[in-house]
Amino acid sequence: MAAYPRFVPACTNCGAELPSGARFCPRCTAPAEPSATTTEDEPPQERSWRRRWERIVFAALVILFAGLVALLVLVFGFGFLVEDSR
Repeated sequence: MAAYPRFVPACTNCGAELPSGARFCPRCTAPAEPSATTTEDEPPQERSWRRRWERIVFAALVILFAGLVALLVLVFGFGFLVEDSR
């Protein structure tokens, strides 16, 4: 899994690290700017789940196709894959 850079919010007045969602700096009590409390470059959880489901569906289709080919081979033998030379 890839690591994503995380934006650490800091006070614009004293430079102290701000807790997530802080409205004021815990060190100097200066108001936090709205952009300083947001995080950037975090992957959405929904995209991760969607990618996982896409892989599961793809794997299921591959297994289904392989099973169908195996069933055809069992029922008809290899004759349906090779032309009759007679």
